Amino acid sequence: MSNVLVFLHSNYLQHNAGVEKVVLEQEHLFREKGFDFFAICPIPQVKLIFGQHLPLPTKEYLIIKNGKEEKRCSMSELAECVLKITWDAVIIHHLKNYSNRTILLSVLKTLSDRSPIFIYIHDFATICFNHVLMKKGIYCSKKKIGTSFSKCCDCKFYLFSLLDHRFYKRLFSYINFSGIIFPSDVIYKIWHTAYPNVPEKSCKIIPHQKFSQDQARWEYTDVHEVKIAYVGYASPEKGWTFWKLLTTKLEGIMQYRFFVLGNTNETIPNMLYEPVSFLKSGKDAMVNALKRNNIDIAVLWSRCPETYSYTFYESYISRTFIITSVESGNIAHMVKKLRCGKVFASEMDCLRWLKDVKQVQDALNEFHKNNLYRPIELIPNDEIMEIIKTMS
Repeated sequence: MSNVLVFLHSNYLQHNAGVEKVVLEQEHLFREKGFDFFAICPIPQVKLIFGQHLPLPTKEYLIIKNGKEEKRCSMSELAECVLKITWDAVIIHHLKNYSNRTILLSVLKTLSDRSPIFIYIHDFATICFNHVLMKKGIYCSKKKIGTSFSKCCDCKFYLFSLLDHRFYKRLFSYINFSGIIFPSDVIYKIWHTAYPNVPEKSCKIIPHQKFSQDQARWEYTDVHEVKIAYVGYASPEKGWTFWKLLTTKLEGIMQYRFFVLGNTNETIPNMLYEPVSFLKSGKDAMVNALKRNNIDIAVLWSRCPETYSYTFYESYISRTFIITSVESGNIAHMVKKLRCGKVFASEMDCLRWLKDVKQVQDALNEFHKNNLYRPIELIPNDEIMEIIKTMS
């Protein structure tokens, strides 16, 4: 039996987020090809200190085998367990919340000497403890990527970042990775400025999904009532604050209807809410919600660079017109590349555009005329599995 070992930062069977979706899709892909799929994640402990939820040292780790929780163990027990198994490959997705990092580094080094080992760069956690690179609600790395005293000394994450960055520098110098994997060229370019000494030949761009070759033709109809949706998890870095401003400023425009497709604990009046979860409804849950509600415009206003963005690709194949910020990373890049929306320099520019209803309707009608075809579905990318098979 072939075995694959995965490290990540949370239980992918319970958490409805991007990294967890990648791991869940990989579990299905590997198991379909006859692999046993093992995943390890910390069981985090958090304490409220001075109004901040801060992580405590992790004492226990969870081992998941083929989609079922198998057992809990300490780091030393975990080391003993994983080192006695022969692995076809080891994949690191995330190392947030791992304690006992001296033991962890030793384990990863031993595993790398025995098996191909890969690491995914899903976010900016290898650069800063605050994985979205935001300081006081603003993206803080426009001019300089990385941790420095002059830029970061007044940031609440600075001391944690110093410790984290020391660990990750050792990790990338200590272990000869078979591949450092980035889901987009956008994150690769940002990340490589912080790790310029990592050889480019070690880095691979592998998007999480592929478009199906089969396409569907959409019927063209003129847009009169415009359905505008916030898509995804409601958080400030994803644009929730701007969404609340947007719906307030546009309140009273009769041609607009507002939707929230995703998960939020906050309710705004005069809005349709639909919780969306790939854990409950499958990998196409958001695509189905967008199509079912006939959404015309998806608001993907990330305030820091997105490294991939499932919601972008889900919105794209649902033929929604996407509006986003110039700071949204891979979203802005793909909107421009695929000509599937508008990228705005500021919130005020976006609001001015939306207030002109006829301009919006004309833009949507033109968009629909020029986009009659879309891929039928998004397919999980199996490229990493193919790479591993060639190395076995």
